[in-house]
Amino acid sequence: MYMDIIKTKPIEAYDNNLKKVFELIAFKKKVPTIMGSNASKFEYTTDYDLFEVIDTNTNFNTLKIDVANGFVEIMRNFKNNDKFYFIEFLCGIDNEKNSLKWKVDDILNGFVMVNNKRYSLYDVLNERSIMKLEMVLYKDNYFVPISNVYEFRINGKGINQEKETRDDINSLKSDVRKYIDKKDYMKVLRRIYLIVKQLPKETKLTDTIVSIFQSYLGKLNKVKGDLETMADVLDAGYNDKTTLSRIKTELQKLKEYSSNVPIKWNQHYFSDFDKLNGADHKQMLDGLHMIINKLNKIIQTLAKSTISKHKININKFT
Repeated sequence: MYMDIIKTKPIEAYDNNLKKVFELIAFKKKVPTIMGSNASKFEYTTDYDLFEVIDTNTNFNTLKIDVANGFVEIMRNFKNNDKFYFIEFLCGIDNEKNSLKWKVDDILNGFVMVNNKRYSLYDVLNERSIMKLEMVLYKDNYFVPISNVYEFRINGKGINQEKETRDDINSLKSDVRKYIDKKDYMKVLRRIYLIVKQLPKETKLTDTIVSIFQSYLGKLNKVKGDLETMADVLDAGYNDKTTLSRIKTELQKLKEYSSNVPIKWNQHYFSDFDKLNGADHKQMLDGLHMIINKLNKIIQTLAKSTISKHKININKFT
């Protein structure tokens, strides 16, 4: 019934203006592979997950220079563009084997300081690490989260990653265990879906999980995701009047959007949105997290009940 939904959408189907943004944050200046729910035909989607493989036949030292220069060029897009919100850039590791977190100016300057130690952008390929950019685009009165994962290779051999990490089943099973422990059942279902859609014998379970994502539970989860995106923007330090005004506008849209979900709302749920109309940065951030936490409790309770109703053995996929 739902199998047509999981089919990959053609690249021509995406908004041309959105594709231009994808190209701006792509190393090769072409639209990377689009992953996740937005790659298919799901009704309730939030973020755009991109995955880009950069395979070259150059030598290692030349690639290091190209990578540093390429990321500098990408980061310049965040200067003087009030619709681009930089959230996070992970690239390289520190002496404690933790991912290095860069700001836009760190990239443009070519180095980042961590615990009084200087790490050069030129040296990020010396050890294997995830390289991922997270941003938010303000488009059509909504905040749209976009990420791109970069994997570099020389003649097919992985450089920053030993092997391709895209939809790796072992990694997904590890995530299932993690999210079971955290009692985040929507993320558990999401990871199981990514596993079973790779298994031809699990079409019935795939169909069941897709039906859950297409239900009002998926709609509620989208509202939570949109609220989290706005919180991410504030957490990243954006506190200007334009951004706060944009958030207040979207909050009103989300309030009405969630009212169409067929559940009995607490009488204070909608007033929590309205209390943020005159909020400053801190009040807005605190208020968003309060609404997110309340909504998350509802979602996880419903998701756990739905898993039980459909007799989905989540531990099977750990």
